[in-house]
Amino acid sequence: FEPIGDATTALTGTFNGSDHTISGLTIDRSTEESVGLFGYVDGGVVENVGVENADITGNRYVGGLVGQSVGGSTVTDSSVTGSVTGTRGEFSDVGGLVGYNAGTVTKSSANGSIDGSGDVGGLVGCNAVGGTVTDSSATGSVDGSNQNVGGLVGFNNGTVTESATTGDVSGNTDVGGLAGENDAGTVTDSSATGSVTGDRYVGGLVGNNDAGTVTSSSATGSVTGTSGEFSDAGGLVGY
Repeated sequence: FEPIGDATTALTGTFNGSDHTISGLTIDRSTEESVGLFGYVDGGVVENVGVENADITGNRYVGGLVGQSVGGSTVTDSSVTGSVTGTRGEFSDVGGLVGYNAGTVTKSSANGSIDGSGDVGGLVGCNAVGGTVTDSSATGSVDGSNQNVGGLVGFNNGTVTESATTGDVSGNTDVGGLAGENDAGTVTDSSATGSVTGDRYVGGLVGNNDAGTVTSSSATGSVTGTSGEFSDAGGLVGY
């Protein structure tokens, strides 16, 4: 399947799925960026659509629904189930729903197997500056081979609120049940319950809270840091 929209011809309008579901979507574009049902959304809206039993592979900016969401775009009332994989060696920006988000994700969910190298999240790979994730969830397993791996968001430079994850998360550095790295971002009224395993900076909620804020949130899953001494593993926050 060829993703709808790219950096040259982005989706700028509104797609309303009217609560319909797209089943069995397969995309195999391991050398391409901006991969998903919608590759690139710039100031547009994607709403009321489900993607189930998807099998999606791309290089960077890979999401089950949207590869890149920029320019204040909105993804709402939507869901994805299936597997999403990014093949880039570093900072692949892979998410169950959205790969790279600089807009708003709300009332949405993802449930599947998410795999990549860096910035890998169950719902959103990279929630950039100006990005917001609210009232959303992820329930699948997330596996990152490098850094910034989270059950909901791999790398958070924006805002995450009223969201939850239940899946297991594993990675190398900056690994969290909800967010791998919270870099000057905000996490509030959110929770994680899955098990988290990583080498260093491993947290039940946030792996590495780098000048970020965490408030009114919780984590209940098991946390394991494998590097031995100075693994910086914590029930809520690793570092």
